[in-house]
Amino acid sequence: MDDREVRELVTDPTASQDLDKPISTTLTVDEFRRLVALAGDLHDDATPASEGSCWRAAIFLLGSSIEAAILAMACAFEQRLWSKEARPDLLRLELGRLIRLAIDQAWLPVATAIDEGGTQADMFSSLEGDVGDAVRFLLDVRNMAVHPGRYIRSEVVPDFFDDEQMKQTFDLLAGITGAVFEKLHDALAILP
Repeated sequence: MDDREVRELVTDPTASQDLDKPISTTLTVDEFRRLVALAGDLHDDATPASEGSCWRAAIFLLGSSIEAAILAMACAFEQRLWSKEARPDLLRLELGRLIRLAIDQAWLPVATAIDEGGTQADMFSSLEGDVGDAVRFLLDVRNMAVHPGRYIRSEVVPDFFDDEQMKQTFDLLAGITGAVFEKLHDALAILP
């Protein structure tokens, strides 16, 4: 599938396509459409979770929506990104690796330097940069929400029982998620 067909598929999900046609070696057109729709559904589900003060669930859903969106981009452009021999199993990539890929491909611009491990010295410093920096803050908070080991080992952790603090945190993370979606959409628009 060429870049024009992929762009059409994302911007006009009703475009007629052979649903069994592979968009990549990983996904068919139908699976790709479902993955793009899933990214939106996960994002939309985060708001009701936050309204019920289910902060961990809301943050997890925002992170998962970004994971689905970047995964869709990676699958759509896998032949452009990797040789057949070097291609990873895309469906097994975790959120951190997908974010790193989006940054490396300039889908998500960054303004601050990161260390070899892909992190900043201070999780809050990522909020001073561009969307590619800020999404790493979202990743850090999401990891504390879903990984007990990360929560215990972090020096600064969200108070998931403080609704005022978590409402502000959720609003910030939802804004970052919206900016990620916008940047991914923009990356599609500049393809030849």
